[in-house]
Amino acid sequence: MDSKGWTPLHYTAWKGHVKAAECLLECSNMKCARDREGRMAFSVVAESEHEQSHARTCLVDLLGWGDTLLRAVRVDNVHDMKKCLGEGVSVNGRDQNRWTSLHWATFKGRIKSVKVLLEHSAEVETVDDAGYTLLHCDAEVDHLQVALYLIAHGASQPNLIFSL
Repeated sequence: MDSKGWTPLHYTAWKGHVKAAECLLECSNMKCARDREGRMAFSVVAESEHEQSHARTCLVDLLGWGDTLLRAVRVDNVHDMKKCLGEGVSVNGRDQNRWTSLHWATFKGRIKSVKVLLEHSAEVETVDDAGYTLLHCDAEVDHLQVALYLIAHGASQPNLIFSL
């Protein structure tokens, strides 16, 4: 850290260097490091000169809002979801298992979240690391309303059986 308490990640975020931020996050756990004013690198992005750039969008997703979106989906917090998506978080961002927010909303049976994500162009035919589609996730837990909504929006999966 320097005299302001800034880490290399704070500076990379400020300058909009996405690849450098990715490298730093791969090699260290400084995502939550705070400067002397209590700001994390994510906060620095919000104040940076790259407000409307592609780099800002990538950094916002990389440094925090992607995690926030997934948490909001899991508890069906539509207000926070819309806030994250409005901040530029990728609706199709993935977690460590390559699940998107729509995978989580489907698995949890969160119909309001499913609707918001689809309104923001979430991909319906996405597959996770294990080869599971959204309808596979839904078939495991039998959320028929969610399955029908996904099918109405283009999801297709032959040979899946839902109990009625």
